Amino acid sequence: PADKDYPPVPSLFTTYAKRKLKATTHSEEAIRRVLSKTGKSKPEDELNCGACGYNSCREKAIAVLEGMAELDMCIPYMRAKAESRANLICSMTPNAILVVDSSLQILEVNPAAEQKFLCRQDQVVGKNLDLLIDPTSFKEALRTKELVCGEVAYPAYGIVTWQAIFYAEADDVLIGIFVDITKEHEQREKLALMKGETLTKAQEVIDKQMRVAQEIAGLLGETTAETKVLLSKLIKLIKNGDGSIQ
Repeated sequence: PADKDYPPVPSLFTTYAKRKLKATTHSEEAIRRVLSKTGKSKPEDELNCGACGYNSCREKAIAVLEGMAELDMCIPYMRAKAESRANLICSMTPNAILVVDSSLQILEVNPAAEQKFLCRQDQVVGKNLDLLIDPTSFKEALRTKELVCGEVAYPAYGIVTWQAIFYAEADDVLIGIFVDITKEHEQREKLALMKGETLTKAQEVIDKQMRVAQEIAGLLGETTAETKVLLSKLIKLIKNGDGSIQ
């Protein structure tokens, strides 16, 4: 209502005084130490790309020393770190990895693939995949753009693998990962052989027991029949009383 008294509106204005930040001087050694932690051991390593929000790598290093930035804010450093880890995984994994382009030309093979498929990277890079293995699974993955996986034997290399092939659209490449399951496959075959032999032996025992049972039953039948005849004659002899059997 117009006649109602409202409390006065508080003032929303204020003033600010200039405060000068105290600049901290950092030694060149401290700055270089921070730079080296992000892979910038030489001046030419300083890209000064500005992706971190600072004008130069040195400014960013100083901000790290002052607690205003983090080491991981450097995108080139994080990318190199990720690539280094990826390369480490590919080189150390016991699984074979093959990378081919969309025309099935070999781009890269890791050390495990060199061992499994008896090749060297410098010998096969640029060559067609069918030089090493049957490319059917890779062609299927390229055609469907879906994961193609399954158990595949490579008699020429004496191995059986469980493999997964997929298409990386961003780079237009196919990547194949091969897990060596040769020992597991051999164990399954041995187990299957043992099962087959056990079933055969069990059936032989059953058949033998049936034959024995039938023979025993036959013998018992003959004995029972002979016993019945003799007992019948004895009964008649006793009934007649004259010693004659009619």
